[in-house]
Amino acid sequence: MAFLGWFARLYRFAASPCGASGRANVYVFLGAPPGLVAMVEAGSLRPMLTCFAIAAVLLVVALYAFSGLGLIRRLPLLRLGLATIGVGLVVRGLGFIPMAIWNPQLLAGLCGRCEGVNLFLVVTSGLCLFAGLGYLFAAPRPG
Repeated sequence: MAFLGWFARLYRFAASPCGASGRANVYVFLGAPPGLVAMVEAGSLRPMLTCFAIAAVLLVVALYAFSGLGLIRRLPLLRLGLATIGVGLVVRGLGFIPMAIWNPQLLAGLCGRCEGVNLFLVVTSGLCLFAGLGYLFAAPRPG
């Protein structure tokens, strides 16, 4: 039960940039694309709802990691969940740098800081690849 309170705090922290201020400068700082920043400035709820959805997905990813490590009870479809998350992260880790080289306009629409290959893109791709390999390594033998 203590984990539930911890996860609620974690989710609130992860989602806090979304709704805490609702100001465009927070979204700019976090690397949001210009179109998203314009929607915030216009008062649209879509950016805030999108941010909360992303935070919810990241919370589920964290829950599967903790379950795979045996820190919380075993979640349903744990092996499939770990493998799916791992594949998604590896694809992200390996795919964004070539996408930035071959089709930078497509990538710029997804990530406000990804107009081409830069330090932000290299670091985040490396982190995604590292985390994805960890999930894939844990998938056959969780907990």
